[in-house]
Amino acid sequence: PEGAYYILAGTDRFPSKDSKDFAMRLLAEVGVAGIPGRAFFHDPKGEKFIRFNFALKDSVLDQACERLEKFKGI
Repeated sequence: PEGAYYILAGTDRFPSKDSKDFAMRLLAEVGVAGIPGRAFFHDPKGEKFIRFNFALKDSVLDQACERLEKFKGI
């Protein structure tokens, strides 16, 4: 995104109880941290998102992308 250092990613295709559950599973299974989408919405819509910060070195982002590609989410 232009002018931002984060992105909201949709989690619809992965089964999870809620956005916090998804964020915790992602951290535990592949070691990539994200903030549950519900922290940024006042309605249930946020449960379908996770926020990633990408204000990091390219090498760290490359490693995170490799880990995320391996996440099956099931």
